[in-house]
Amino acid sequence: MFDSHKFLTSTFGSADQIVGLLTAYSIAAPPKDTVRKWFERSGVPAAWLPVLLVVLEMEHGSPVKLVTYMSEGANGQ
Repeated sequence: MFDSHKFLTSTFGSADQIVGLLTAYSIAAPPKDTVRKWFERSGVPAAWLPVLLVVLEMEHGSPVKLVTYMSEGANGQ
């Protein structure tokens, strides 16, 4: 399974940082309370995950490696 909580905390750190980064790239961000729930629920809505990945790519100049966020049993076993 994909570890969304680890992804959020290690790449962004907080809801405030996500909102700030989206805003810096002129992307209309959801309210901070909504983004905080992503951390609480350990999940990013499907519509927002690609947006976050694109913003990270723009920020770092290359795609973000996601393999480190896969947990054991990810192959269905």
